Amino acid sequence: MTDMMNFKTVTLADEAEEFAPTIRPRIPQPVRHPAIGKVVEIRGGGGSVELEAGRVAEVSRDPDPSIALSGQVGGHVKLEAGNRWLL
Repeated sequence: MTDMMNFKTVTLADEAEEFAPTIRPRIPQPVRHPAIGKVVEIRGGGGSVELEAGRVAEVSRDPDPSIALSGQVGGHVKLEAGNRWLL
């Protein structure tokens, strides 16, 4: 019975610190690059795009390979549409 009387008292300050929100570091946003072209036609299961030669040459010199391959023959097309990406 005496063991039940020896409990730890927690002050309000200790409890508040225990449940205080943690500050999380801000996640850096990806670098946004200007467009390299535009969609000119969509039909059936395909479409047509026009690429700007100067922008394609500019991004081909980027140190990031995923960016440097943008606009190359056989590459994938990734379009931002609102808050979604179309591939």
